[in-house]
Amino acid sequence: MDCIKYLKTVDIDLTTPTLDALSETLVQKSRSAKSTAGQRPFMTARLCGSIKDRSEPKNLQTLCWRCNRTKGAKIPA
Repeated sequence: MDCIKYLKTVDIDLTTPTLDALSETLVQKSRSAKSTAGQRPFMTARLCGSIKDRSEPKNLQTLCWRCNRTKGAKIPA
């Protein structure tokens, strides 16, 4: 069975406000992708297991939820 792709075209006026909005959207998406939440989907059970296997037990620690949420580096806005 052949796969048929449908293309949709949209005309966008590249005005200064439109470009500013696009720039802000891209910045926000970039920030969220680099955040912990953005990286969390990449931490699969298999990856987590391989990290545990290669690390020595003395290098691993378990933190409570509150400590784990506050241990991240603070980046000034």
